[in-house]
Amino acid sequence: KLRWWEEEIDLMLDGKARHPVARAFQTHCHGTHLTSKLFVDIVDSARQDINPPGFAEFENVRRYCNRRGGALAIIAARLCGTESLITMTAARDLGCGWQLLDIVTRSGADAQAGRVYFAAEDLRKHKVDQHVVDGVHSDTGLKALLADYVERAQTLIENAIGATSPSERDNLVTGCILTALALARARKLARRHFRTGPKPVELSNLSALFTAWSAAA
Repeated sequence: KLRWWEEEIDLMLDGKARHPVARAFQTHCHGTHLTSKLFVDIVDSARQDINPPGFAEFENVRRYCNRRGGALAIIAARLCGTESLITMTAARDLGCGWQLLDIVTRSGADAQAGRVYFAAEDLRKHKVDQHVVDGVHSDTGLKALLADYVERAQTLIENAIGATSPSERDNLVTGCILTALALARARKLARRHFRTGPKPVELSNLSALFTAWSAAA
């Protein structure tokens, strides 16, 4: 299925898409200078989801986040009209930041499915084993690990927004909305003292709507 989508990406960018979603998307691609690599990066990240990842170092985690959230944020910024390399770099870092936050808020659910997205070096640093499930390891270590990743994500996000000129901020609106939602979920988990569970942390519909509206304003 993923190989099929890689073929579909090339057809979409040539204006010959077959899938309804790709056909709808290709009408917006003209003049955006989008490349197949951005879409293939997202497919590659999905491939890593299917084959549970094993990240030795944090840089491997960051590379995964760039392929997933970073590529998506760059595509969104391109569709909004940006051609600025600085803005696209900021979009990538925004996407990487919200993907890191997603790793935190989904950590319990992912662990239940046999997936751990934290770097092995960070697990060792905080004395957390590969399960990342409450009661299996030191509760203090898990809280420290999750808080560590939230802090790294916040630094990426703050630096990305700070590096973007005011005239380009509108081109990052999608990334800003997704980042605001991810931060809200992370704050909700923090209020629970970083207690992980079998389901991802989610916001109520009203809270999500207000958060997205505020970020886009």
